[in-house]
Amino acid sequence: MDTIWAFFSSLLTGVGAALALTAGVALLLHYVARAAWIANALLSFILFVLASFQFVLLFGAEAVRGYAELVIDSAAIAGGMADAESVQALVSEVPGMADYVEMGKQGLEDTSVTIQQLVDDVLSGYIWRRRLWIAAFTSAVVIAGFFIPSRRRSSHKASLSADMYGGGGYSSSSSSSSSLNF
Repeated sequence: MDTIWAFFSSLLTGVGAALALTAGVALLLHYVARAAWIANALLSFILFVLASFQFVLLFGAEAVRGYAELVIDSAAIAGGMADAESVQALVSEVPGMADYVEMGKQGLEDTSVTIQQLVDDVLSGYIWRRRLWIAAFTSAVVIAGFFIPSRRRSSHKASLSADMYGGGGYSSSSSSSSSLNF
């Protein structure tokens, strides 16, 4: 049951973090870059999909890190009850593990510490890759948002406002040299 809770927790936390990031980027594009609403919505949707996938993987890896520490602690306790040959046979069956584990003088105690270091290194690298992907996706969306056409007034609306306030053609005097049109 604890594994199912960790799965749903990673899923909901990842989607929530992606939603918060997407909302922040959407507001940035709306108020700072003055991006058109359709482009802002499209970029926000793309960021949400990509970031939620990466955030779910990131929070899932954090949950796995917690489980790995429990397993390694259990292995250290069980290591005191096992003999070196059975542990060496088990470790040799795992691909790539024999390179990291040395059955030397101190035997099983070093094995559990080495496995813990290996798991920490692998998970730390994985988590940093997720963080870098999230930063790359966010940067790409923000940069793209600044290069899309912004929402500005059209030239037709600008000419109407100039006619209404500038007095273009509505002057009551016959000589236009004395009137100042700003």
